[in-house]
Amino acid sequence: MHTFVRMPIPIRPVDQDYALREELILRDHLSVVRTRLANERTLLSYIRSTLYLFIGGLALLQVGDMWRIHWLGRTSIGFSLLFLLFGVYRYITLRRQLNRFYHAEVELKAGVKAREAAERDQRRKDSQ
Repeated sequence: MHTFVRMPIPIRPVDQDYALREELILRDHLSVVRTRLANERTLLSYIRSTLYLFIGGLALLQVGDMWRIHWLGRTSIGFSLLFLLFGVYRYITLRRQLNRFYHAEVELKAGVKAREAAERDQRRKDSQ
């Protein structure tokens, strides 16, 4: 009989911020752009699904002969509103994280350029 040892798996929060330690290269910058576009596509998917749920709920409410399923129509409309709010929340959360990441990149680049300029000035002073 085999004995399995369960190792604890470190779980990182999904919405954790990352600290930049070095300047981003073109590949990393393009990755951020792709992530922004994927975020927009996901929001549009949430909106599309919300519309499907809402229209389905309205259709169920319009069926006059089957009054017993009207609760399903009301539930569908309620879920559609919750779905829309969740999608907008996720979109805004990721957009804020990407903006913080991008601004950290810009600040890091400015610091690197300032340090390079100071080193250049120092070398110029030393050579004179």
